[in-house]
Amino acid sequence: MITASMPIKDILNNLGMSVQFDNGGKVKTVTDNGPAQKTGIMVGDIITAIDDHDIDASTSFKTFSARSVTVRRDGKLVPLKIVTR
Repeated sequence: MITASMPIKDILNNLGMSVQFDNGGKVKTVTDNGPAQKTGIMVGDIITAIDDHDIDASTSFKTFSARSVTVRRDGKLVPLKIVTR
């Protein structure tokens, strides 16, 4: 049996954003009309969690539902429901 994990950078890319991990996952770009933009994620946000799981550069998921994301914006944690349509 082979099990594979998807790295967090790939997941975030699939949601339409690029993120640089230094001190948190800082959003560098957001694709026009992509899920990240429709969700309300903005350049400069810090992604802190996905589906209530804290993330860092080494995070990977075997299964992933992409229901919610938490960002730090202007010093506050902002929960967002992921919009894919």
